[in-house]
Amino acid sequence: MQAPETSPIDLDTAKQHLRIFHDDEDQHIQLLVDAVVAFVEGPDGIGLALTPQKWRLSLDSFYSRNLINGFSPAYGYGAAYLDVGAIYSAISIPLGPTTSVEQVLYTDDAGATHVVSPADYIVDVESSPARISPVYGGMWPITINYPGAVKVDFTAGFSETPADLKAALLLLLGHWFENRDTVVAGERAAAVEVPFTVDAILNKYRVGRFA
Repeated sequence: MQAPETSPIDLDTAKQHLRIFHDDEDQHIQLLVDAVVAFVEGPDGIGLALTPQKWRLSLDSFYSRNLINGFSPAYGYGAAYLDVGAIYSAISIPLGPTTSVEQVLYTDDAGATHVVSPADYIVDVESSPARISPVYGGMWPITINYPGAVKVDFTAGFSETPADLKAALLLLLGHWFENRDTVVAGERAAAVEVPFTVDAILNKYRVGRFA
């Protein structure tokens, strides 16, 4: 699908936080910025899209309860779940905040691909995670029994990354910049852990997420 066009923190902001006033380490700092964002963002992070971006959710069927390793943006792979309710058979989107669903596609038992009419399902982007359900009294179409038979194209991401999440990214960036190894050697070798403040902020946003 489409990778995000912007980053929640840019190089200048990162250098200002690190109090770096030269360009000698720009390449390393940008690498850390990208790594910090990748650590937090997406289904392999805490289940959030930090900036607007388009994703595709790939499922084996509308009713599968299995973990599907097919949740893929343009820049990586993650995992997806299908949350099946006894009545609504709702698809849960494991990335938020979800802002819109562009289309739901499926492959029928004859191998033909179809777009489900938006009139046949409802999207609840106010729930966490967002859900897609057939309209009341309706049901999902029959699909072929094959991996990736159902695709959901959607947009997720904050229009403006919350200040506390930006702070967490910068704190983690500073931590990784100062501690370039996982273990600090010396008289008392010690493992370098993620700062408590970073964990506290990220845990706040994990509520209602799969990650």
